[in-house]
Amino acid sequence: MADAIADVMIHVDETLDRDALKRLEAAVRENGCVTSADVPENRPHMMLVTYNARCVSAREILQLVTGQGVHAELVGM
Repeated sequence: MADAIADVMIHVDETLDRDALKRLEAAVRENGCVTSADVPENRPHMMLVTYNARCVSAREILQLVTGQGVHAELVGM
């Protein structure tokens, strides 16, 4: 069965420095179903995550983020 590649945008409420954002990206990427997680330098509150929707949901990805101790929510796309 083919992967079902999807994207989700997550808004991070806190203002984090670049090192903290890199650690957050890395924590999300640890999930084997996540292809990429990136916070652009010009949008430090927005994380775009690409993932295989057959093995993880957007809600579970949000839990990965909030599990790192930050407040965040899914953004409609």
